Amino acid sequence: MTPLPNKRLADVEATWTERLREADPVVREPRRPFDVGEGLRRLAADAGYVRPAPSR
Repeated sequence: MTPLPNKRLADVEATWTERLREADPVVREPRRPFDVGEGLRRLAADAGYVRPAPSR
């Protein structure tokens, strides 16, 4: 078994930071906000477990 190279944590972090900087921003998807409660309510309504709330 080949021993693993002894890398310092700072070197590893620097490597990943550089890779993230080089990543194409078009490929990386931005985070989108998501309301978990709303998603669960919609799934339950679509499955017929509850009636959707009347819109105001």
